[in-house]
Amino acid sequence: MNKITLIFLILSLTNSLQAQVSFVENGQNLKSNNSWYLLMTDMDNDGDIDAYFENTLWLNNGKAKFENSGICLTKTYFPKFADINNDGLDDLIENDSIFLNNGDLSFSFSKTVNCDIKMASVHIMDINNDNLNDMICCSKNNDRILINNGNGEFINTGDSLGGWGQCSYASGDINNDGFIDIYMGIPHNPPPVFGPGINKIWFGDKNGKFWAREHKIDNAETREVLLADMDNDADLDLYISDRSKGGMIWFNDGKGNFNDSGQKLGQFVGAAKIADLDDDGDLDLVICEDAGGEKGLVFSSGAPNKIWLNDGKGNFTDSGLRLGNSNTISLSINDLNGDKKLDIFAVNVKLIATSGPPKADSCDVEIWINNAKKYNNAK
Repeated sequence: MNKITLIFLILSLTNSLQAQVSFVENGQNLKSNNSWYLLMTDMDNDGDIDAYFENTLWLNNGKAKFENSGICLTKTYFPKFADINNDGLDDLIENDSIFLNNGDLSFSFSKTVNCDIKMASVHIMDINNDNLNDMICCSKNNDRILINNGNGEFINTGDSLGGWGQCSYASGDINNDGFIDIYMGIPHNPPPVFGPGINKIWFGDKNGKFWAREHKIDNAETREVLLADMDNDADLDLYISDRSKGGMIWFNDGKGNFNDSGQKLGQFVGAAKIADLDDDGDLDLVICEDAGGEKGLVFSSGAPNKIWLNDGKGNFTDSGLRLGNSNTISLSINDLNGDKKLDIFAVNVKLIATSGPPKADSCDVEIWINNAKKYNNAK
């Protein structure tokens, strides 16, 4: 194969990939000053997905245009929405308090979560496979598992996974035994009491207990973990966002053993989400990078978000698309305008160096609309 033919094949492949995915901004000029989270749910029950960031509720008009409702529901950095009392409405968990959704854009205090550690953040997931939202409550140096009893009450099991507020958690049946397991990713600089930062797989059993297996990744700085079937073999594979190593794909052998695929997707990566963006039946990735990572100052400069396309066997290729030039701290993938295509909503943070602690600057909030021409589910 001569050089000209090789270049032609590479260009043809790149153009083909770009043709499968296409996004345009929604045209709004939304800003965020210091939001470290993004929550998306249908808050006003009108059939479209609304957004909540920087302690403000933004209502979707059904066409992916978001209007400031002026409603502030929280005062903390890391709230969560989840249906706690199983009534079909997303309730609010803030610090150690539960506020029930009244169905009219208001919430009423319900109760304080019974936990023996001071909650700095919470992760919501079904831990005991009963289709109810349970909790992993985190303090600055510890965590606890709390189980939902179905009546909006949470029972503190007293069990710890050995994590804390900056850790990442994902749940699912990793070893295909019918019980929920939990993968826990360790970020940089763990509290001294924990020793070296080593990721762990916690396997669940029929008694609701967990036992751990270490998942060693040398010099890892895990920021986000995702469990999903990426190679279409009916078991849960693992994606890890790692600031020092980039994005990594680990294939499950069906028994809960993860094997490194050798793929490195981007560098200095943080937030990531997985979804079928090109509607071809397999799961793709949106990966957010931080160009300031190599300089030592987090978020010192912007970097485009990238879309990596899956070939159906878990092999990912950079689509060539570059979305924005920001430091995305949180993103969500939903159909925002009702056309049955998956869109992207991203909240960004930029820190400016000062003589004291870094200061947050105003950043664009990016809303990317999927305008791919070929899309099986499109009307």
